[in-house]
Amino acid sequence: MVAMVIPIIMAFNDSVTASAPLLYLNGSRFNGVAHLTNNGSSSVTSTGGCYFKKKASIYNSCSTSITYSFSTTAIDTFVTDALIQNNIGTLAFTKAVFLGAVTLKMQIRQQAVIGIMYLVLVKQYLRELSQ
Repeated sequence: MVAMVIPIIMAFNDSVTASAPLLYLNGSRFNGVAHLTNNGSSSVTSTGGCYFKKKASIYNSCSTSITYSFSTTAIDTFVTDALIQNNIGTLAFTKAVFLGAVTLKMQIRQQAVIGIMYLVLVKQYLRELSQ
């Protein structure tokens, strides 16, 4: 038997607060304020394509060092302010556009390795939007 995965695109018109051990962000539209927390102990790779119209806060609150990756194939767009927090491990945005202020927070722990936070802004995409 062959399994088929059909991507589900959801639109949230009100504020959203979500917390899950494997929180994937794939192609959703957040028209209200979004508070999103990943709290599992396994790495997560999200394809992206999300649109955040209002303030967004994304928190990786894992207690073990994992990789939490966003926008690996499609661009995530943050129209207003974003708060990105990482407890431990690697937090990576491959393709993201931040049009508002971005606050990056890394929890400082007593461990030798506290993780690396990557943030890649897609300058070419912004150039194309302005043309």
